[in-house]
Amino acid sequence: MTVARPVSIPSPEEGSRRSPGRVNPNGHWAVLDESKKVSEGYVHSCGQDIEAVTLYLTVRDGYFNLSGSGETVPETVPYCPKCEDEPKSGYATSDGKVHIN
Repeated sequence: MTVARPVSIPSPEEGSRRSPGRVNPNGHWAVLDESKKVSEGYVHSCGQDIEAVTLYLTVRDGYFNLSGSGETVPETVPYCPKCEDEPKSGYATSDGKVHIN
């Protein structure tokens, strides 16, 4: 699944966080690609341990915008609590794209 948003890492001077749920062009979670694998998870380039939340995404596969069958699918979304906002919700489209808010 892919997210149709570009990846941008805020500089520490900016003091702002980026939106969660971004992926790189290769389809991997951006925050994990920016991180180092350790024995029990990942450490982000800023030094913070990566956390994850499980979201239940609504499937928007209906004929009209925002419509669908009412089905939900679980998705575990990794994020850096220091650099990104915590993921709160999202949806999946019929073409397999995931959008995280």
